Amino acid sequence: MMKKAFVLAVLCAISISVQARECDENTMNAVDFRTCVSEQNKGAIRQAYNKLIQALGANQTAIDGIKEAQEHWEKFRDSTCYYVSETATREDGAYCVDEFNQARVKTLNRYTKEALANK
Repeated sequence: MMKKAFVLAVLCAISISVQARECDENTMNAVDFRTCVSEQNKGAIRQAYNKLIQALGANQTAIDGIKEAQEHWEKFRDSTCYYVSETATREDGAYCVDEFNQARVKTLNRYTKEALANK
């Protein structure tokens, strides 16, 4: 039950539309700053994922594979960060999500580069 509540809280924080694209810890309260960073990371993942799908072109097997991998990765991220939030603090859990998201963007971008190089 707590796991679902944590994941729901993270998803709600991520889904809130943030007007300002600049996340400034010095001028924003903590909640707005975390929401801003989460929204930017979510957009970066979406953009990197979509670029990869485009780079894969008509390779439906690869597209199906990355779709499945992305779903599993999201579950892994959520489970891991739930654990972190339960054993540390919720703030640590939020940072955990951000760190996973930033790493995923790098990975997806690397996959895109490799897919384009192999065309």
